Amino acid sequence: MRRLVVLAIAAALVMYGMGIAAEQTSKPAVKAEPIKAAPGKAKSSKVTRMHASGVVVEVTEGMIRIERPVKGNSATVETMQFILEKPVTVNVGDKVTVSYVKKENQDVAIRVTNAVSRKKADAKGKPATVAPPR
Repeated sequence: MRRLVVLAIAAALVMYGMGIAAEQTSKPAVKAEPIKAAPGKAKSSKVTRMHASGVVVEVTEGMIRIERPVKGNSATVETMQFILEKPVTVNVGDKVTVSYVKKENQDVAIRVTNAVSRKKADAKGKPATVAPPR
């Protein structure tokens, strides 16, 4: 009699477990959807700013073109063209650093600075510092 009760309880638990397993597999998976911004609000204004250094090849009122060496192969140069937001005071042949962003598949220069080597800057304005004796 005792074995029959234990066997009935075990069978009930097995059937209960199979019922739960069948119920879980029959539910369709819920697809996670991204949260959309409310209409009228601007999207994230985070813009990736990139830098390029090279020698100026051409300068016009609204555009600057530089040549820079390709990484890994110093013999090959890459020409990059940037649209200027404001006029710059650089000449052809100057070494410059351009800070730019991509807008509508075009490179837009935000800032153009002359790249002056540190040795020349030290020779012009700062006195050389003497290393302390050891």
